Amino acid sequence: MIEMRRPGAGLRATSRRWAPRRIGRALLWAAVAIATLSGAGTAKAAAAKVALVVGNSAYEGADRLQTPVNDARLVGEALRDDGFETHVATNLTLEEFKAEVAWLARQSETAGVVLFYFAGHGFESGGENFLVPVDAGAPIGALTHAMLVKHGLKLSAIRALIRHGQPPVTISLLDICRTPSRGSAPVTALKREQAAHGELIAYSTGDNKIAYDSMRTFGQPLDDSPFAWYLAMNFKAQGLTLKQALEHTQQQVAQVSAGDQQPWIVSGLDGDLALADPAPERGAAFAVSPGRPGATRGPQQSVRTARDDDARADAWDDLDAQIAEEARNADTATVAKLRSRARHGDAGAATTLGLIAESSGTSAADKRSAFAYYRKAAAQQFPVAQALLGEAYMSGVLVPRDLTKAEPLLAQAAGAGLTRARLDLMQLRAQRGQGDSADEMQSAMKLIVERLTHAQDATGSPAQSH
Repeated sequence: MIEMRRPGAGLRATSRRWAPRRIGRALLWAAVAIATLSGAGTAKAAAAKVALVVGNSAYEGADRLQTPVNDARLVGEALRDDGFETHVATNLTLEEFKAEVAWLARQSETAGVVLFYFAGHGFESGGENFLVPVDAGAPIGALTHAMLVKHGLKLSAIRALIRHGQPPVTISLLDICRTPSRGSAPVTALKREQAAHGELIAYSTGDNKIAYDSMRTFGQPLDDSPFAWYLAMNFKAQGLTLKQALEHTQQQVAQVSAGDQQPWIVSGLDGDLALADPAPERGAAFAVSPGRPGATRGPQQSVRTARDDDARADAWDDLDAQIAEEARNADTATVAKLRSRARHGDAGAATTLGLIAESSGTSAADKRSAFAYYRKAAAQQFPVAQALLGEAYMSGVLVPRDLTKAEPLLAQAAGAGLTRARLDLMQLRAQRGQGDSADEMQSAMKLIVERLTHAQDATGSPAQSH
């Protein structure tokens, strides 16, 4: 059965002790949060980069989700690796959720970067986006606007609270249901909220689209959502900026779901933020901070492990294999769907179309089409397309042979962890006489054996996530 983040049925009732004076309680929550901000001068200074990561799985009955708790832990680990002081909280009731948001709001008074991540149920009602705690008081599908006002948290209120401390950068990452509630009141899918200056918002899927709850839907033995899995892997990637990591995640989720789930990003940032770099200073102008291949992490950050590298290589190698398989089996209907996705900026679809064109014949038109698709997807920093375009320049089949153009493309794809690009790069450098040929051959064989061994180990333990 396919698990999706969507309304179902059956939530436990809210505890009676919270029932009286609900309006007064809501006002009290806002007042306490603002008061803690105004008095932050006497509190302990917050970290330069701080994150609240929330995963709500324990909704009752059919509303229960399988992966948000795992997702929160995975994303929290990646953020700690990038130097964030990270608080992971799971299966929060309404009052617990409010307390966690108030904590993040206090930290925003002195932090340079403030990040909020939520995995669980959420949708729009009455023009407002609501995030749903585990004690929503009714089945998700029966929640009306009045119930959401009483038992949910407005996304706009959370964003306002964490921006109140005026940190240079605020980030909201939302891995939530985007399908409508089926309550009696008119309720629609989550609406797009405009990002404020210095703010970035990323949603796990687009308008009126589903967000899958598990990678197992796509035959991968991972108890995480596609958005959380790829997001964490890209956050752990060395040298990526925030926007680059999110764009890679967008491409990977769209590809693995065949376009059914397409994350989208709304940015009010003037530039970009290198994930492993220190936070921008408060009060200083926020400038573009490009990713740097080979950049090292400061003393507060964790060292990237071999397991992280294997996971990133797995993610891109799986997509590489999936693209090749889809290209081999494509029929007329599939090609039409791929063209539609490519027109809307799907780099994975453009790459697949390039491979179809390259494989379908040797005419000049086919070659031009394949090259154009590869170049379009490579321009979006899609590693599989970068590798294929680099190989085209290496071989001279689609375009005149040019190793100078091939090398940076293959280097970028290899830096993302794509195994074929790493092998291509070894071959290219051997062709150019760089290094010792015997050493390059030995390194290539070692890489092949390592990846095959890792794949066999993963296959032998299907219940274990990477």
